[in-house]
Amino acid sequence: MGGNNAPEKQGYFPVKNRTENTGETVNENREENVKTADHLAELAEAVNGVKNARAVVLGRFAVVGIDVYKDLERSEVGTIKYAVGEVLRNDPRGANAVIVADPDLNARLDEMRKDIIDGRPVNGIMEELADIVGRVMPEVPGDLDKPVPKDPAKREKETPNDGERQNPGNGQERSRQE
Repeated sequence: MGGNNAPEKQGYFPVKNRTENTGETVNENREENVKTADHLAELAEAVNGVKNARAVVLGRFAVVGIDVYKDLERSEVGTIKYAVGEVLRNDPRGANAVIVADPDLNARLDEMRKDIIDGRPVNGIMEELADIVGRVMPEVPGDLDKPVPKDPAKREKETPNDGERQNPGNGQERSRQE
């Protein structure tokens, strides 16, 4: 046949084998993720009421776990989480971070951080991170920012019934007047 060109003629293109990758990019990303996580944890620890903090960062996803004093009321913990969120929101690397104050989740974050440093596969860590985020934030932030109409009839029109988000456009409804 056409020698080296045969696979291309069949719709296939030669791809460099991923096993030849030295892993430098992955390691650099891991190192950068750990540095970013350390930075976010330091920002969180600077907030009054936070005893200790840890963070896990994978790409653009970040979860920051905080330890607070045991004698605090639930509302006080919420206020501290909000303050941490404000501090992180003002930092470009923490703008989309999710904040948790649950001891069990913090233990999981500590284990994930160790796994990242130890070079464990990122896929499993990413799944666990997604599980944590799904537990504490079942809706995505874009859904939370969407204004809810006061009129129940309009609310039903805008509520998707197939589980998908609707694109409300500019947020204004058009009326047909013919």
